[in-house]
Amino acid sequence: VTGAAYDLANASAASTLAFGSVRTSSTASLAVTNAVRTAAAYQDDLSVASAFGTNKLTAVNPANIAAGVTRDLVVTAAKAGLLTDTLTLTYGSKALAISGLADGANTTQAVAVTGTAYDVAQPAFNATLALNNIRTGAGANLAVGNTTVTAAAYQDDLAIAASAANGKLTLTNPALVAAGASGNVAVVANAAGSLAGDLTLGFTSKALAASGLADVGLTGGTVTVSGFAYDLASASVLNTLNVGNVRKGDTANIVVGNSTITNASYQDALQVAATSSNTGVLTVANPANITAGQTGNVVLTTGVAGSLAGTNVSLVLTSKAAASGLSDATLTPQTVAIAGAAYDYASPDVPAGLTFGNVRLGATATLAVGNTTIANASYQDALAVTVTSAGNAALSAVAGSAISAGSSGNVVFTANAPGSLAGTASLGLQSKALAGTGLDDKTLTPGSVAVTGTAYDLASATYGATVSFGNVRLNTPRTLTVTNALRTVGAAAYQD
Repeated sequence: VTGAAYDLANASAASTLAFGSVRTSSTASLAVTNAVRTAAAYQDDLSVASAFGTNKLTAVNPANIAAGVTRDLVVTAAKAGLLTDTLTLTYGSKALAISGLADGANTTQAVAVTGTAYDVAQPAFNATLALNNIRTGAGANLAVGNTTVTAAAYQDDLAIAASAANGKLTLTNPALVAAGASGNVAVVANAAGSLAGDLTLGFTSKALAASGLADVGLTGGTVTVSGFAYDLASASVLNTLNVGNVRKGDTANIVVGNSTITNASYQDALQVAATSSNTGVLTVANPANITAGQTGNVVLTTGVAGSLAGTNVSLVLTSKAAASGLSDATLTPQTVAIAGAAYDYASPDVPAGLTFGNVRLGATATLAVGNTTIANASYQDALAVTVTSAGNAALSAVAGSAISAGSSGNVVFTANAPGSLAGTASLGLQSKALAGTGLDDKTLTPGSVAVTGTAYDLASATYGATVSFGNVRLNTPRTLTVTNALRTVGAAAYQD
């Protein structure tokens, strides 16, 4: 008897394949054995083909398996989600070439696959963020999405950790971003200046709690930021100003500053609009717009004499953003309380003329000189009067003490010689600052007075002390010479 007998292949594999919770692309191996029936040398090889009921799994079939050998069929979780499926194995009994026999009939085996596959988070973001021109404290959001790969319910959350190369930016990271959603990295300018620089984004795929998987570090990203931040103007001003004692019409300054916060080149100018609570007492003139790091003066001018107490200057402050193209902004208004007092100079009232008429020598005439009140007598200088010329040698004049506002004082002229008293008297006038004000006196325009009149002497009789008749007859006359002696040489016309 001659010949050889050959067994068919004898497949052996587990009826279940459990993945558990895994990441997509994870694999699980199913060991397939061609169990020896009698003699390995006389047993067909085993071929294995696989098929699945869904598209979530793929497999790599092993090469033909010789008798007594085990090979792995490698199954891959190709997509996220439940991996529950039936793996159908088709076994072929492959006749050995030496046998010359035909292959045996195929058989099948069902393998129950279980498990769940999860995708890692998938960050999505723009590579640039243009902030343009913004205010310090303002900013924009960088949207970072977690793109769904297969099914949001089977994909990790995304954790974002952002950092900025430019210290002028403050970043706030969002909460975990679920699959299919997006979160915002808040990018805020914390200082004025250029905001150019890169944001570095760190990503972590945060495993869902139900999966029991570990987190996965992902490749980070870079975002190029551009733009500039501008500070509002920063007003600085004292809220009180004591101008002291000043003259009406004098000026004083409220100094307003625009303090540099970070960088003067990236800060608004300051516009000041001042108003006086009493324009009759105090008027204001506004400065030009004040650039950062500079000061400007609100010029106050006293308009009337009196106390400045109770007068306030209100400052409306506006941050002017012309250079940046941003909108202007109204700042907190300020009020400056003014103290001090304004004083008028004396206001002389000098009559234009003084009439003596015809008078005797030694007669006097009084010139009443006034100090007219301009606004408030308590805040007006006294008037000092001196006689610089009586205007005629026949006259003398004496002025009294300083004249307070609202009062008058007398300059007394005396006729000291006979003759015409006509002439122009000159008065020196000086504004005398009130005691305690610390203000300077001021010489005013001299006064001029036209004096008229004539002075006459009394007659001056002279005669002999005796008349000698000697021895004469009755009715014999003798002469007694009586003379009206001239009192003042050349003034006979002005003597009785």
